[in-house]
Order: sequence, then C-alpha cells, then structure tokens
Amino acid sequence: MKEKIKQFFLAHTSESFRKAIKEFERIGLLAGIGILTEGVLSGNVDVKLVIGGSALAIIKAIDKYIHSQGVLEENASKAKGLTRF
Repeated sequence: MKEKIKQFFLAHTSESFRKAIKEFERIGLLAGIGILTEGVLSGNVDVKLVIGGSALAIIKAIDKYIHSQGVLEENASKAKGLTRF
C-alpha cells in the first residue's frame, strides 16, 4: 500500500512540475522577447526589466504548479492557484 501511494505521489508531482516548468519557459520567452527588443532599440538592457520579467515567470510557474496539484488531487481550493479566483 505504501508503494502505491508513493508511486501515485511521484507520478502526479512530476506531471505538475513539468507543467510548471513549461509555464516558466513560456512566460520567460515571451517576456524575454519584449525585454531584449526594448534593450536593443534603446541601446542598453534595463536590469529592473529583467528582474521583473523573471519574477513574473517564477510566480506564474508557482501558480501553475499549485493549480495542477489541485486538479490532480481534486482539491477545489488548490485548483484555483495562487490568486484563488
């Protein structure tokens, strides 16, 4: 019984983690294009924009992970993610 629970947890955790990483990459790529375009046109890349884009991507990935875990666990509260709406 313990082994089944462990395998269930590992399978769902890895799926949620993969979804979170994909979300991080997706947001990072979209933000990176805008930041680099603005940086090339102005002649310098603003560090504040890079930090802000990175923070946004990290928060969005955490939100996606919590949401995915909530859906897999059938937990309505967690399925709403960080923002709860």
